[in-house]
Amino acid sequence: MKVEIIKTKDITTYVGIRATAYISMLGENINKGFLELTRRREEIPNVKNPNVTFGITPPNYKENQGLVDFYCCYEVEPFSKLPNEMVHIHLLPRTYSLTHYVGPISQTETAYEYTSRWIHKMDIRTMMWHITLRNTMRKQ
Repeated sequence: MKVEIIKTKDITTYVGIRATAYISMLGENINKGFLELTRRREEIPNVKNPNVTFGITPPNYKENQGLVDFYCCYEVEPFSKLPNEMVHIHLLPRTYSLTHYVGPISQTETAYEYTSRWIHKMDIRTMMWHITLRNTMRKQ
């Protein structure tokens, strides 16, 4: 895996499935979310790259004691239609961490753990980071 800090200049748009659960059950729901996302891929218009999926999380969600959200998405351009029971997200220009992950969907949560350790090691945990995981394989 590789983590990099990126500064975006444009608004990017994503469409996908929201996985919501307590942190102890989130991995299972992330897996289900990505499986549903790839199964329903044809319903999403204007996908930039159908071979790349994104996992998008708010900053510091691991510290949340309640329900947390993880978004399993495709990047779209332009945004035109939201399929039933899906969500759309606009990421504004700012600084993000981007983790390049290649592997089975069922192990996507390991990329978040890797990124969390990397941010802690780099001593940037006090800054506002949105973790973006990039999954380039669609195997289970």
